[in-house]
Amino acid sequence: EQWVKDKRQEDLHLEFKDLPGGLDKDGRKNLAKAASGFANSDGGVVVWGVKAFKDGDDVDCAQELGPIKSVGAVLAALNEHTGQAVAPFVEGLEHRIVAETGGAGFLATFVPRSDGAPHMAGLGLGRYFKRSGSSFYPLEHFDIADMFGKRQRPELVVRLASRIVERHSDLHCYELVATIRNDGRVAARFLKAELEMPADVLGWPGPAPAKRDWPGEAWTETVRTLIPLFPGEVAKLTCHEWPYHMNPALFDRFKRNGWPTVNYRVFQEAGPPIEETFSFKELQNF
Repeated sequence: EQWVKDKRQEDLHLEFKDLPGGLDKDGRKNLAKAASGFANSDGGVVVWGVKAFKDGDDVDCAQELGPIKSVGAVLAALNEHTGQAVAPFVEGLEHRIVAETGGAGFLATFVPRSDGAPHMAGLGLGRYFKRSGSSFYPLEHFDIADMFGKRQRPELVVRLASRIVERHSDLHCYELVATIRNDGRVAARFLKAELEMPADVLGWPGPAPAKRDWPGEAWTETVRTLIPLFPGEVAKLTCHEWPYHMNPALFDRFKRNGWPTVNYRVFQEAGPPIEETFSFKELQNF
């Protein structure tokens, strides 16, 4: 009721569908399309029993409630047809009654994002779909080929931070700390990381402190590890110190002329290389 009052819009994760005649042919096709499209994208929820159509601003949104008659029977039909709605089957797909009065009510179908994509819509459709914005679209051939290539891959996230290791008056020496986290569901193996340190922040502008031999030009640091990085684990990339410095003069110069960047590349056994750039504006804590 609140969604209708607020004209809640459909979005990447939310779809409204009306079932005036129960789970008929159109309803089954909508089930198959949603199961394929949400699983192949970022997951989502279908709310059955809400009429959505374009408003005056040409935006699809919740406009009217349409309680489903014999909602328990429709729930049973959804469960019955789910096995044929999408192939391969989407683990975690679930249907629930979310409100019921006198046998009529509303249903919700939760479709999780799947690591087993791509999933093909069944029940007569025979197509692969994806969710974009508030609509489902058929996948192109290159989309499907790319999804097959991404099956069961680690998802690596690199983070860079810094810490002070020496202080000399207003001149501070920092060490760059790099970590890799595996957000995927399979282990990452045979990792290699390359970090390119810019010359602008390397070396002391003057006599070098004792016991330090600071490079005065850019260089690339390479770290390899044979230890698998399992899902949820974080590995600290340590080989040699990655030192750099900062003082007020450099801070002001970078603020005026632009901050130098550190580029990194991460290679792994099962997956494409990751290449990104971080600005020292985000890293420095001077």
